[in-house]
Amino acid sequence: MISGIAPQAGIYVLTVCVEEIRNGTVIATQRKDVQLNVANCGITAAILEKAYRLCDTSMTLHASNLSSSSLVNSYKWKVLDRNFAPIAAYTTPNVQHNFSDTGLYYLRLIINENEICHDSSTAPVLVYPGFHADFSYKGLCVGKPTAFNDISTSKYGVVNYWNWDFGDTSATPNPNASKNPTVTYSVSGSKNVVLIVRNSVGCIDTVSNTLQVSDKPPLLFAFTDTLICKGDTLRLASAAPGAVQWSPMSNVIIASGPTAWVAPANTSTFYGDLNDNGCTNRDSVKVRVVSSVSLQTMPDTIICQGDQVNLHVQSNGLKFNWSPSVALNNASLQNPSAQLTASTLFTVKASIGSCQAAGTFSVKTIPYPTAFAGNDTTICFGTAAQLNAISDGKIFQWLPTPLVANSNTKNTTAHPSNTTSYIFLAFDNKGCPKPGRDTVIVKVLPDINATVGHDTNLVVGQPLQLEAAGGVRYQWNPASNLSSAVIANPVALFDETTDGIRYKVLAYNEAGCADSASILIKVFSKGTPVYVPTGFTPNNDGLNDVLRPTLVGVAHLDYFSVYNRYGEVVFTTNTLGKGWDGVFHGYPQPAGTYVWTIKVLNYDNTPIISKGTSVLIR
Repeated sequence: MISGIAPQAGIYVLTVCVEEIRNGTVIATQRKDVQLNVANCGITAAILEKAYRLCDTSMTLHASNLSSSSLVNSYKWKVLDRNFAPIAAYTTPNVQHNFSDTGLYYLRLIINENEICHDSSTAPVLVYPGFHADFSYKGLCVGKPTAFNDISTSKYGVVNYWNWDFGDTSATPNPNASKNPTVTYSVSGSKNVVLIVRNSVGCIDTVSNTLQVSDKPPLLFAFTDTLICKGDTLRLASAAPGAVQWSPMSNVIIASGPTAWVAPANTSTFYGDLNDNGCTNRDSVKVRVVSSVSLQTMPDTIICQGDQVNLHVQSNGLKFNWSPSVALNNASLQNPSAQLTASTLFTVKASIGSCQAAGTFSVKTIPYPTAFAGNDTTICFGTAAQLNAISDGKIFQWLPTPLVANSNTKNTTAHPSNTTSYIFLAFDNKGCPKPGRDTVIVKVLPDINATVGHDTNLVVGQPLQLEAAGGVRYQWNPASNLSSAVIANPVALFDETTDGIRYKVLAYNEAGCADSASILIKVFSKGTPVYVPTGFTPNNDGLNDVLRPTLVGVAHLDYFSVYNRYGEVVFTTNTLGKGWDGVFHGYPQPAGTYVWTIKVLNYDNTPIISKGTSVLIR
């Protein structure tokens, strides 16, 4: 056993040498090399934040190891008080701890405890919620001083550190460590001002605000052109900071800072002069004086019942009031919209202060023509559908037009090849210009394809399971010797031989349409279940052209194979009803005797193997 410490990370080779000594002489030496990959244990470090500060509103700590190494096998978290006494412990990769009181705490993380590559780290946790950074400012004019004021709040401790970034390195002076600095911007534009503050208990917070510095401070009037009724009083106001001087004072009733009340007798222009810490600007408001309100309503109109109508008036009014207001989207708009189900007489009032005007007009509603296209229906494939509509209209139309016999009558026929939606439109002359409409769906069922299987041969007493398909209900004819004549899969059983009886089955779909199929059943007496002709003539005359076995009472054909005189397989199949046409590899075979073998499974599951010869005659 040996041990050691690698001087640094890297790849090392350890060689073990073993000597076999006999009578003091080395007679054999064996060596074994072992490669050691030594990693830097620093990648499994326990790394925490320098400090965790819960200084906003939360008293819940969330922490995780900042090292993402996959070599960390275990975690041990400890939450300690200010005296390093443990108050909680966790073993999960991430820790979440709720503090019940404020104060100074510590968080310790130990990874891979009692292992070779282990590490630990400790960081302070400051739990002092209620600390928020904020600032105000005054004056945003190029070349004029802008005063910043720290208005940060701290519930625990006092703010004792400030670091300002004024968003412009050319701002002078630049006292970024002052609580309430004053700077002068030499260039206009957007300035992203950032303030970082810290308090006496170690909390740190940051706030930023984008300010617009201009060569003239904006006056921010609510409007620059308006109407007033003669004799009324109007309030002018500026939202800009700083003092506003209004003129001409002869028409100003009251002037108080950024607000003034005026009552001009005639159309007048008022000026506002702003002085924001030496940064000045002037703007104007034109007040037009009127003695009446102009109002022209829309003419009486007709709409279809239930439709939306856009109401409109021509007016110089500033405010509007519509009645009745129940059907309107907004009764105070100049041009509202209404959803009407009945004829309505509307009244609208337009006002400019105490000046008012009123008007009325009517909107008459006419019901849509009634339109009922009929109930949805189902038809069989390839058949016609009768479309019968009900309407009090005068003119009619079916859509799509090419798919109906007559598109302009209430009653018509359609020949859809697949499921189709037909739209019925009804027009009248009562005043509603739009048609009533309804839709009927004609579902076309797929074409029926009844199947019943291949003709077959039986022996007396052998049950035969018939299998019909293609419909939802069935009718067999004749019903004799069948277990049921109205199911898809009856069992046929015969107690005597027959040269052949043909059963016909009708397969119906859900609409009552039907298709038929038939099967011929021959019944033999019990005996050899395999019959193969002794000869065949493949001359394409339709008579005895194919050598195929006739199987009686056979449940399954394993194979039927034909061999030539050289022992080659010239034909083989395991499909019932298939046979050899005398061709091999695309060439007609010569006349002569051919050997056949066959293996079948009888209806009682008995395997039967037969062989014989047949003569090909040309």
